[in-house]
Amino acid sequence: MRHLRTWGLLVCLTPLLWLGACSRPMEAEVFRQRPEAVFLLDTVALLQRHDDAALALRVAPALSAQVSAAGLAHAAQALPAEGVQDLQPVALEVEGGPDGPRRLSTVAAELHFAHAGPVLVTARLQGEPGHFLIRGFYIEALAAPLAETHALSLRGKGAWHAGFALLALALLGFTLWTLQRCLRLPGLRYRALWALLIVSGAMDLSLDWSSGAVTLNPLALSLFNVSLIRQGWIGPWILSCSVPVGALLFLAVQRIRALKAARTAAKGG
Repeated sequence: MRHLRTWGLLVCLTPLLWLGACSRPMEAEVFRQRPEAVFLLDTVALLQRHDDAALALRVAPALSAQVSAAGLAHAAQALPAEGVQDLQPVALEVEGGPDGPRRLSTVAAELHFAHAGPVLVTARLQGEPGHFLIRGFYIEALAAPLAETHALSLRGKGAWHAGFALLALALLGFTLWTLQRCLRLPGLRYRALWALLIVSGAMDLSLDWSSGAVTLNPLALSLFNVSLIRQGWIGPWILSCSVPVGALLFLAVQRIRALKAARTAAKGG
């Protein structure tokens, strides 16, 4: 019964550790009420009306050469002329304090229209609410909604994605199996330290689930040797696998101790 409780605890904790770095998207209605989102949507409306005079007042003076009303109007060619029917929050980040001219914020939304494809609009703003100025404004027409593009699914994926997912599951299972051996081993000294070492991995191999790109970070450390992290609210999922250094070391030490004990028992016999 105690062993079953141990396994149950490990199984319950693992998804929390796996997905701990993932953030929950903001509700669309809540997002619409944020001053950054209001400013973003108002700017989109000005772009659709080609109101260059009003747009010029929204550009940071120090950046007027880089971010001009004419430049914004050119970028607006990717915007449909019709009104925004719906939106999906993509990002909202605030830096430099809650108020004041040093306040910087980034706001992004996926806009949906009745008769056109989705459009991703991103704005880099400075200043406090009511006095925002544009430092950067980017518009990108999307082939499909980001939630569909970055869905965590094997649909449309090849053998590489499936193999990487199987590797991640195998590493996770191996780590949990080694951890439960550590917790159940009688008379083990420094059990807590061994347990911490077992769930520690090194050298991350990461797969961008959307693009299939693979990166290697030889200096990375991870927990449970597997992590699944989403970039932003609806960005791509990153699946990472690490070398289970701690688990391998624990099993090697226990194997050496078992061989020594067998030799000692044979000599004594």
